[in-house]
Amino acid sequence: MRIAILTSLLFWCVAVSAQSVPQYTNFYYNRMVMNPAVSGYNNTIDFTLLYRGQWIGIEGAPSTQFFTAHGPINRISSAVGLSVVNDMMGAQRSTSFMLSYAYRLKRKWGDLAFGATIGAYQKAIDGTKLRSPEGVYTGGIDHQDGLIPDANVSGIAPEMQLGIFYTGYNIYAGFSVNNLLGSKISFNAPSGNSEIRFARAYIFTAGYNIELSRTFNLLPNLQFKTDINNFQTDINVILSYKDNIHGGLGFRGNNKNNIDAFSLMLGFRFFKRLRIGYSYDVSISTLNVANSGSHEVFLKYELAIKDRSKPGKVIYNPRFL
Repeated sequence: MRIAILTSLLFWCVAVSAQSVPQYTNFYYNRMVMNPAVSGYNNTIDFTLLYRGQWIGIEGAPSTQFFTAHGPINRISSAVGLSVVNDMMGAQRSTSFMLSYAYRLKRKWGDLAFGATIGAYQKAIDGTKLRSPEGVYTGGIDHQDGLIPDANVSGIAPEMQLGIFYTGYNIYAGFSVNNLLGSKISFNAPSGNSEIRFARAYIFTAGYNIELSRTFNLLPNLQFKTDINNFQTDINVILSYKDNIHGGLGFRGNNKNNIDAFSLMLGFRFFKRLRIGYSYDVSISTLNVANSGSHEVFLKYELAIKDRSKPGKVIYNPRFL
């Protein structure tokens, strides 16, 4: 039975909640998309593109793409950024556009940042791809349910994120709230309007940099996500060589009901500014009989910012001695 039937279950109630936070295996290298306080944290202008194809082989399986850009404004101890995320699953598509701001405090015990984003979500549903158990689909679209759209419908709603991010000696930790406003989007249906509400998502991340030698570093990382009703944990360990080559192993799940995958990660840095990373998730849930895993690739470009507070080189002009 097609995943479009599963998607149609969203509309069996007048109002439902939706989990709208996509999943990323390479979260260590792409923390800003979920936490605005990460903006500008490494004193670089950062541009990132990412593509994730999840559960390859299942029709209508999730697919996510995003673009982020962020950088510091050191004169006012701040950072700004933007993110555009497109997430597709079955007959539905969610697209967000967010602008972010972060204020950074530098202390002897580390750097602490507070961030916020504001923007909008757009959700679209292709009702022609939905199927209900009692529907009639010969010669047209008749779902036999007045709350399920029978055409392409879409809606838009404002949204916001808040976050805090700490970096200290070889350690980092962050906490953010996504979908803070809990906005809802209404869709036209034959018998009235259907609504989808975006559930708040609480995300905690942390990691530690273990210096094994002058050239090798070990980076254990943790990400914990919840909307209070559901929980998901990602852990990984990344081995880095001179910050130019990295490889890692990860695991997603914290109990028998949400165990998802083992992950393999690999990445390279080119010309000091360009990094490419790839991950492959080996599905170990009950869906493993129907898919061949998940693929994720990202491309990151980092432009270093010079510290203009330091005095430059003095050049003497022989005409004015």
